[in-house]
Amino acid sequence: MIKAGLFETARRSLNGYKANPILFMPPLVALIVSILTPVILSRVVVPREGFPTITLSLLMTGFGVLFLLSVVSFLVILGQANMSGKVIAEGKTRLADWGIGIRKYFFRVLGIGIVFLGIVFVLFMIVMVAYALTILPKIITPEGVITPPITPTPQTAYMDWTMTLITALIMTVAQSFFYIWLAPAILDDKGIGTSLDLGLKTIRKSGRVFVGFIVLFLIVSAIATLVNSFPAIIGVTVPPLVGSLTPTSIISQIIEKIFSPLWFLIAFTICHQHSVQTAEITSG
Repeated sequence: MIKAGLFETARRSLNGYKANPILFMPPLVALIVSILTPVILSRVVVPREGFPTITLSLLMTGFGVLFLLSVVSFLVILGQANMSGKVIAEGKTRLADWGIGIRKYFFRVLGIGIVFLGIVFVLFMIVMVAYALTILPKIITPEGVITPPITPTPQTAYMDWTMTLITALIMTVAQSFFYIWLAPAILDDKGIGTSLDLGLKTIRKSGRVFVGFIVLFLIVSAIATLVNSFPAIIGVTVPPLVGSLTPTSIISQIIEKIFSPLWFLIAFTICHQHSVQTAEITSG
């Protein structure tokens, strides 16, 4: 078992974060892009009738913006991963490590990311099928016609909240695995397959520390989700600033982005502790 508990691991990670505030730069860029995206997409208005050339142009613009958001998100992950690795290995990092991470670990992180997305896709398909099987009997008539309620009922509201919580749990657990999988690739310069294997071994060996990490991650994610959904919870409609962007959604994203470097550091610290302990046992 890894000797340091969750509290000590989190304390070390938080100290590393405070000593290297530059770690917030990649998620700050992601935050700015995610805020600008709905602003740009709000300008894309597709005509309701016909399919003129301008419609195709507007659709391509929308897809282009979403593709740019995906690329930026991936580059941000590369930056955070390498910068976090530098903090764990050397105690400090700099903005130049972002570019080094992109050049050195692009395909490795991409491969791990594809595995991550595949797992998330399968889990969401299972959840969506279960949701459909649960909700359809309540909204389908004997003639087979689907008639969604005009106003939300307590049952549908309960199901929506259940889906929100399940989605948050799936994403939290999946991201926790993803961060642990990235650690060997960055810290120990391992390949995709080896990183996945070492990551799973670290998760098994770390036991309660990893579970505690998930719980801590989930608490923050739940707070961010509640902030975003708070107006709906109290029955208040908050008009969007532009597109789908609301004040609460901005606050929710800020919370997520502030804690993002900490999750990388905790996951990498857990993996580093496991590697050190394994090396000590082997040499001993």
